[in-house]
Amino acid sequence: MPDKSFLTWPFFADMHRDYAAKIDAWAQANLQSVDHHDVDAACRKLVKALGQGGFLMHTAPASESDKLDVRTLALSRETLARHSGLADFAFAMQGLGAGPISLFGTSGQRVAWLPKTRAGEAIAAFALSEAASGSDVANITTSAKRDGDTWVIDGEKTWIEWSPEVLLPAVFIIDDHGRESLANGNMRGPYYVIDSVHDRLLFRIDRETARATRHVPKAPAK
Repeated sequence: MPDKSFLTWPFFADMHRDYAAKIDAWAQANLQSVDHHDVDAACRKLVKALGQGGFLMHTAPASESDKLDVRTLALSRETLARHSGLADFAFAMQGLGAGPISLFGTSGQRVAWLPKTRAGEAIAAFALSEAASGSDVANITTSAKRDGDTWVIDGEKTWIEWSPEVLLPAVFIIDDHGRESLANGNMRGPYYVIDSVHDRLLFRIDRETARATRHVPKAPAK
């Protein structure tokens, strides 16, 4: 039996003890047979189940005036992790992905997405991967600069995903004079990662070619 004596600590109220009992009972009933053979499918199923159970409502505020209860979040993660690390991961990622929207999103973005992430109808993510940052948010280099009525978003996030049975093409960089040179990159799992950003790329497999032109997206200024 896990030690739950911490629930008697003075900063936990009856509402927290009731919640801990509720999520523990739910976890015992729903997390004993999580299939880890297909992790993506398992995560989708877990997010949906956590939403239907009402637990994801604690990962993002319902309105701008609401605040999250850190003690409830802590109890959620402690309980889920005790039963299933993957369930804890699914719960945490909903909060990480919804956090920037709830803190910095427009009213329209909050209305469009937070009800869905809180209900488990949309899976949130945190797009952080950069060559020099790993999981260090303070070290990201992607920038947003105002350009008139828009924002220019720029950064080093070049990812190419290949099916395992597809031959890896040679990837060439095309310079301003139209000259080609081989790109420096390598496979990381299913992804071919190029170590820098280039305006134009050329892919070659035998006699077949494909070209890619870098487009720096602009977002409306708010």
